[in-house]
Amino acid sequence: MGHRKDALNFTNITLFDQELLKNLNEKLILMKLNESTEIVEIKIINVDTGKEYIPYEQPNRKQHFINPFRFENYNIQLRLDYSDIRNGEPTLDADIWIENESGKKDKIKKGSWHHTEKKLDNDSEFYVYKFKFKNFELNLITKKTLAKTLTVDTIISRV
Repeated sequence: MGHRKDALNFTNITLFDQELLKNLNEKLILMKLNESTEIVEIKIINVDTGKEYIPYEQPNRKQHFINPFRFENYNIQLRLDYSDIRNGEPTLDADIWIENESGKKDKIKKGSWHHTEKKLDNDSEFYVYKFKFKNFELNLITKKTLAKTLTVDTIISRV
């Protein structure tokens, strides 16, 4: 049976068609459905070594961060950016810097390494982030535990 939006412009409320209402003894049914998905746990896994990174969140940011690590004299901070979704997945962002003698961060000018999309790897048949900076490469996958929530608010009344 068909649905249509309620004429009262309630968002996400469906008013069942009149044929269904007659079958329910002339009752008016309004339903509001809210669905959400929450990431309960996420791991970022290095495909080549099996090393698991447990990212952390920062308040008011739509990102998961990995602790900074070193490559040569560079510091690299990777994060999953949920405000930049590509191919249905967050973009892997990177910041790279060198600490000078005073301990201040001298950021490296952003290059092609700054944004990495998750793409299908034909060899492994996994969707993989292939991060590259100079001669350093990481092949990363994500493992997520999700919780789905469905909330239904219903109003039933006689017409």
